Amino acid sequence: MRLSNLLQHKQTILMSISLILVVGFFLPWLTMDPNFSMFATSKASFSGMSLVMGINFAVQMISAFGTAYNFPASANVIYLGYLLLLIPLLGIAAIILSGLRHKLAFRFHLIQYAFALFVFMAMAIVSNINAEMRELVGNVTNTGFGFYLCFLAAVIGIVYSVYVIKEGKKIDFTQEI
Repeated sequence: MRLSNLLQHKQTILMSISLILVVGFFLPWLTMDPNFSMFATSKASFSGMSLVMGINFAVQMISAFGTAYNFPASANVIYLGYLLLLIPLLGIAAIILSGLRHKLAFRFHLIQYAFALFVFMAMAIVSNINAEMRELVGNVTNTGFGFYLCFLAAVIGIVYSVYVIKEGKKIDFTQEI
Protein backbone atom coordinates (compact mmCIF):
# COMPACT_ATOMS: atom_id res chain seq x y z
CA MET A 1 0.00 0.00 0.00
CA ARG A 2 1.36 3.38 -0.97
CA LEU A 3 1.76 6.18 1.54
CA SER A 4 -0.71 8.41 -0.31
CA ASN A 5 -3.37 5.67 -0.03
CA LEU A 6 -2.64 5.25 3.66
CA LEU A 7 -2.96 8.98 4.35
CA GLN A 8 -6.45 8.97 2.85
CA HIS A 9 -7.79 7.15 5.90
CA LYS A 10 -7.72 10.24 8.12
CA GLN A 11 -10.36 9.11 10.58
CA THR A 12 -8.66 5.76 11.18
CA ILE A 13 -5.25 7.37 11.63
CA LEU A 14 -6.54 9.95 14.10
CA MET A 15 -8.44 7.31 16.07
CA SER A 16 -5.34 5.07 16.15
CA ILE A 17 -3.12 7.85 17.47
CA SER A 18 -5.68 8.69 20.16
CA LEU A 19 -5.92 5.03 21.12
CA ILE A 20 -2.13 4.82 21.42
CA LEU A 21 -2.20 7.82 23.78
CA VAL A 22 -4.94 6.22 25.88
CA VAL A 23 -3.07 2.90 26.12
CA GLY A 24 0.24 4.67 26.76
CA PHE A 25 -1.35 6.47 29.72
CA PHE A 26 -1.53 3.11 31.52
CA LEU A 27 2.01 1.96 30.59
CA PRO A 28 5.02 2.87 32.79
CA TRP A 29 6.13 6.49 32.44
CA LEU A 30 8.77 6.43 35.18
CA THR A 31 10.80 3.61 36.68
CA MET A 32 12.74 3.74 39.94
CA ASP A 33 16.29 2.46 39.78
CA PRO A 34 16.64 -0.58 42.08
CA ASN A 35 20.38 0.04 42.59
CA PHE A 36 19.78 3.38 44.29
CA SER A 37 20.62 2.61 47.93
CA MET A 38 18.84 5.57 49.55
CA PHE A 39 15.40 4.02 49.22
CA ALA A 40 14.51 0.55 50.47
CA THR A 41 12.53 -0.41 47.40
CA SER A 42 12.66 -2.84 44.59
CA LYS A 43 12.21 -1.77 41.01
CA ALA A 44 8.98 0.20 40.77
CA SER A 45 7.28 1.75 37.79
CA PHE A 46 4.65 4.45 37.60
CA SER A 47 2.16 4.99 34.80
CA GLY A 48 0.22 8.15 34.21
CA MET A 49 -2.71 6.65 36.09
CA SER A 50 -0.59 5.65 39.08
CA LEU A 51 0.84 9.18 39.17
CA VAL A 52 -2.68 10.56 39.38
CA MET A 53 -3.71 8.03 42.02
CA GLY A 54 -0.65 8.84 44.15
CA ILE A 55 -1.10 12.61 44.27
CA ASN A 56 -2.69 12.68 47.73
CA PHE A 57 0.03 10.43 49.15
CA ALA A 58 2.89 12.36 47.55
CA VAL A 59 1.98 15.87 48.73
CA GLN A 60 3.97 15.64 51.98
CA MET A 61 7.07 14.20 50.28
CA ILE A 62 6.92 16.68 47.40
CA SER A 63 6.46 19.53 49.88
CA ALA A 64 9.56 18.41 51.80
CA PHE A 65 11.63 18.10 48.61
CA GLY A 66 10.35 21.47 47.42
CA THR A 67 11.30 23.16 50.65
CA ALA A 68 14.74 21.51 50.63
CA TYR A 69 15.41 22.56 47.03
CA ASN A 70 13.96 26.10 47.30
CA PHE A 71 10.77 25.35 45.38
CA PRO A 72 8.12 25.78 48.12
CA ALA A 73 5.16 26.05 45.73
CA SER A 74 5.55 22.43 44.62
CA ALA A 75 3.00 21.12 47.14
CA ASN A 76 0.34 23.40 45.70
CA VAL A 77 1.32 22.76 42.09
CA ILE A 78 1.09 18.99 42.47
CA TYR A 79 -2.70 19.13 42.49
CA LEU A 80 -2.52 20.14 38.84
CA GLY A 81 -1.57 16.49 38.28
CA TYR A 82 -5.26 15.64 38.19
CA LEU A 83 -5.28 17.28 34.77
CA LEU A 84 -3.37 14.22 33.53
CA LEU A 85 -6.73 12.45 33.44
CA LEU A 86 -7.61 14.62 30.46
CA ILE A 87 -5.27 12.58 28.24
CA PRO A 88 -7.32 9.37 28.28
CA LEU A 89 -10.67 11.15 28.71
CA LEU A 90 -10.13 13.37 25.66
CA GLY A 91 -8.90 10.35 23.71
CA ILE A 92 -11.94 8.26 24.54
CA ALA A 93 -14.25 11.18 23.72
CA ALA A 94 -12.44 11.77 20.41
CA ILE A 95 -12.64 8.09 19.45
CA ILE A 96 -16.35 7.96 20.26
CA LEU A 97 -17.05 11.18 18.36
CA SER A 98 -15.06 9.88 15.39
CA GLY A 99 -17.01 6.64 15.47
CA LEU A 100 -20.24 8.62 15.52
CA ARG A 101 -18.86 10.82 12.72
CA HIS A 102 -19.43 14.01 14.69
CA LYS A 103 -18.02 17.24 13.28
CA LEU A 104 -16.18 18.08 16.54
CA ALA A 105 -14.14 14.86 16.49
CA PHE A 106 -11.12 16.41 14.75
CA ARG A 107 -10.98 19.18 17.34
CA PHE A 108 -11.06 16.69 20.19
CA HIS A 109 -8.20 14.72 18.61
CA LEU A 110 -6.18 17.89 18.12
CA ILE A 111 -6.83 19.07 21.70
CA GLN A 112 -5.75 15.68 23.06
CA TYR A 113 -2.52 15.70 21.05
CA ALA A 114 -1.68 19.29 22.00
CA PHE A 115 -2.44 18.74 25.69
CA ALA A 116 -0.41 15.52 25.83
CA LEU A 117 2.55 17.21 24.13
CA PHE A 118 2.28 20.12 26.58
CA VAL A 119 2.24 17.72 29.56
CA PHE A 120 5.31 15.80 28.43
CA MET A 121 7.27 18.93 27.59
CA ALA A 122 6.30 20.45 30.97
CA MET A 123 7.47 17.28 32.75
CA ALA A 124 10.81 17.49 30.95
CA ILE A 125 11.22 21.18 31.80
CA VAL A 126 10.23 20.81 35.46
CA SER A 127 12.55 17.86 35.99
CA ASN A 128 15.42 19.96 34.63
CA ILE A 129 14.50 23.26 36.33
CA ASN A 130 17.63 23.44 38.47
CA ALA A 131 20.79 21.41 38.95
CA GLU A 132 19.72 19.74 42.20
CA MET A 133 16.37 18.65 40.81
CA ARG A 134 18.00 17.39 37.61
CA GLU A 135 20.49 15.35 39.64
CA LEU A 136 17.79 13.93 41.92
CA VAL A 137 15.48 12.95 39.06
CA GLY A 138 18.37 11.61 37.00
CA ASN A 139 19.70 9.44 39.83
CA VAL A 140 16.40 8.08 41.10
CA THR A 141 14.17 7.65 38.06
CA ASN A 142 14.33 6.68 34.42
CA THR A 143 11.71 7.43 31.82
CA GLY A 144 9.71 4.42 30.76
CA PHE A 145 8.25 3.05 27.55
CA GLY A 146 4.83 4.65 28.12
CA PHE A 147 6.34 8.12 28.38
CA TYR A 148 8.18 7.78 25.08
CA LEU A 149 5.20 6.13 23.38
CA CYS A 150 2.83 8.92 24.45
CA PHE A 151 5.32 11.65 23.57
CA LEU A 152 5.91 10.16 20.13
CA ALA A 153 2.18 9.66 19.51
CA ALA A 154 1.46 13.27 20.52
CA VAL A 155 4.14 14.59 18.16
CA ILE A 156 2.90 12.39 15.30
CA GLY A 157 -0.68 13.47 16.01
CA ILE A 158 0.25 17.16 15.89
CA VAL A 159 2.32 16.73 12.71
CA TYR A 160 -0.43 14.72 11.01
CA SER A 161 -3.09 17.23 12.05
CA VAL A 162 -1.01 20.08 10.65
CA TYR A 163 -0.59 18.07 7.44
CA VAL A 164 -4.35 17.58 7.19
CA ILE A 165 -5.01 21.27 7.81
CA LYS A 166 -2.34 22.33 5.28
CA GLU A 167 -3.84 20.01 2.68
CA GLY A 168 -6.96 22.12 3.02
CA LYS A 169 -9.13 19.06 3.16
CA LYS A 170 -11.44 19.62 6.05
CA ILE A 171 -12.23 16.35 7.75
CA ASP A 172 -15.92 15.64 7.62
CA PHE A 173 -16.69 12.67 9.81
CA THR A 174 -20.37 12.85 8.89
CA GLN A 175 -19.80 11.40 5.42
CA GLU A 176 -20.40 7.73 4.80
CA ILE A 177 -17.41 5.61 3.88
